[in-house]
Amino acid sequence: MAQTATRNFGRLSEIAQVAVRHGFGYWFETHRLTDLFPRRGARIEVDGQPSQRGQHLREMLDELGPTFVKFGQLLSTRPDVLPPDIIAEL
Repeated sequence: MAQTATRNFGRLSEIAQVAVRHGFGYWFETHRLTDLFPRRGARIEVDGQPSQRGQHLREMLDELGPTFVKFGQLLSTRPDVLPPDIIAEL
């Protein structure tokens, strides 16, 4: 049980690092989650450029793997969840 929890936290930490690398660090700052994940020398950048958020999201999902790509494909069919600029990018 503890081994599974450790593995899950490791994957969650990896996802957070990828999100920060792709410009979503502001989300962790806004929700006060920065202390939960080790930074490993990476600074959290605040990059909320609306014109590039769809591109950043697509690149992040691509890097995270096929399950996340499928999730992005699902989201791209939901105009009630995401704005048109992000849907177009996905």
